Order: sequence, then C-alpha cells, then structure tokens
Amino acid sequence: MGRPLPPSDSLGNITLPGVTLPYRNVVFMMDPVLRPIEEGDRLLAFVQVLPFDDATFAEMQAIQRGRLDTILKARLEADPLGLVDG
Repeated sequence: MGRPLPPSDSLGNITLPGVTLPYRNVVFMMDPVLRPIEEGDRLLAFVQVLPFDDATFAEMQAIQRGRLDTILKARLEADPLGLVDG
C-alpha cells in the first residue's frame, strides 16, 4: 500500500539538469470521475496529474486549500483525461 493521498498533493519547481520542461509544476489529485475500487482490505484509487506553468501554480498557492481542491475537482470533472491545457 502507498502513502495516504490528500485531496490534492503538489510538486512545484520541478527541474531536470539539461532538460527544458514544458511544465515545472504538477498537482496529483484523486480522480473525481473514476471511482475507487475496494478489494478486500485494499483500495485501488485513480489519480490524475495536472500540469501547470509557474505563474498559474503561484496563483494556486494563494488559494485557500478547500477552495483550491474544489477548483481542481471541477477541472477534472469537465476534462477527466486532462486533454485541455490550463
């Protein structure tokens, strides 16, 4: 079993030596469309990875946690595969 995942968890300012990344910030979030599957004492949950540019990520850090989770959840429900940019 992995570690518990909060409603959203983020990594900011990701860098790789010698590599230019299109996005340096990601938010991992429980998928609101694909429901978790319980199997015995195990829970299989689906996670979406949402990429963000530096400016948008900085704006998100200023949003209150509960409200930010609501905004991210709405984005995932509108675009569950993350095909729409930003």
